[in-house]
Amino acid sequence: MSGVDWGQRIIAGFLLGVALLTFYTLALGAGIEHQKTMTELQTAQRFLIRQRRSSETVVESENFRLLNQAQSLLTPKLDAIHRLLEEKGAISASILELKSLISNTVRPLSQELSTYAQKLSNRPDPLKVSAIPIRILSPRVELKNSVKLLMIILFTLPSQFIITAMIDGSATAFMALPSFLLGFIILYLLRLLIPINLVLSRGLAIMALAGIGVLTGLPSYFYLVATSSNESAVFLFSMIVFAPACGVTGFAVAGALDRDRLAAESKLIQENAAIDFESSVFDQRVWLARRRWSFVIYGTVQAALTAALTRLSTKTQITSVELALQDLERAQNSLRSTPTSDVDLSVAMLELADTWRGICEVTTYFHDSALTGLEQSANARVCFNEIAKEVVSNAVRHGQAKQVTIETRISGKGILSLKASNNGALLPENFEQGVGSQMLDELCIDWSLRNNRLRGTVVFEATLPITASQAIRQG
Repeated sequence: MSGVDWGQRIIAGFLLGVALLTFYTLALGAGIEHQKTMTELQTAQRFLIRQRRSSETVVESENFRLLNQAQSLLTPKLDAIHRLLEEKGAISASILELKSLISNTVRPLSQELSTYAQKLSNRPDPLKVSAIPIRILSPRVELKNSVKLLMIILFTLPSQFIITAMIDGSATAFMALPSFLLGFIILYLLRLLIPINLVLSRGLAIMALAGIGVLTGLPSYFYLVATSSNESAVFLFSMIVFAPACGVTGFAVAGALDRDRLAAESKLIQENAAIDFESSVFDQRVWLARRRWSFVIYGTVQAALTAALTRLSTKTQITSVELALQDLERAQNSLRSTPTSDVDLSVAMLELADTWRGICEVTTYFHDSALTGLEQSANARVCFNEIAKEVVSNAVRHGQAKQVTIETRISGKGILSLKASNNGALLPENFEQGVGSQMLDELCIDWSLRNNRLRGTVVFEATLPITASQAIRQG
């Protein structure tokens, strides 16, 4: 050959190499990104399955830990007070021990259980979704959507121009531009003729796409062969057909992989959402386990100890000692097993009245369909029982009340209203809220405590939901 334009050859060769390298990198990257996405998806699925299987074990383990914690802290001190009461002349010491136990152990333990919920240590961070959505060619291909006109033109037109310039010079390449454009018009028309719902198998789709690419390159090939004086160019110009065939099939595959990759990543996001949801459910179940123990410590145990303390402070100490021993036994019994997640209201209200018998008369009324509503929600029954115990305990402890009347009624759809009146000392103008107030904030929609000066009573009013999904709210 003579008169070779080496500068043009070097520049054209460099540009063509960049184009081919870019196309190859995209194809290689597709496989890498696909493998990464599927690995993350499978990891998420395996974790979700493990977490579902371990849920009961996690909650059971937390309940067992809380049982041991409560027993180790309270049982030895309860036993010590029990022994003091059985010894003649140890009532004063028992009173001091009871006051210390309530103030220094029961209330701090209840506060701890109420404030902190154990988080699952194996809860994963959300998996990151790659910004390049490419996967593998699906077995069923939508042919029309697989022909990416813009991408094909952007890749094929420079490739055809550079190939022509390398083979027969830049002048021929510029003269061949109309034939290049004619090929793209044919490509557009072929795409227009493809039925929108035509779906082919992977093999047939590749053959059809390759055929479309060949038809796109034929006008340029025939023009260049007809106008070239170089006989060997007939074979070299076959690259003009190869470029659009490669572009049509390559970008069609990338487009199909795009959709599959997006679907895979969408599923990955859903799996992460499912993991996050189930982790939250675990957190709530562990929180509820701790919260139930808080109810036991702050409600049952503290109420029994307060009742015992009140009895021992009365003048008739012989009878009071026997009743106080029963109160201690009641507190110890509540620490012998994990608390249940449900209560029998009729039994619970009898136990509440028995706890304070001789100290305060407790009467409960269920108006309208309040009892029926409570029977439909286990969580609402637990909430109501704990609120009732808190109301009576506060009335006796802070107001030395002798009578507490609790009334409940349905005040709206899914809403239970509770009103408790006691004849204890009226509230001071600036009374401080404690652990019990925090519990009421969590269990009630709203609540209030006020003085009824006309009747000389203290009135507590609250509303709480009686649907299972809302009865216990995490604060």
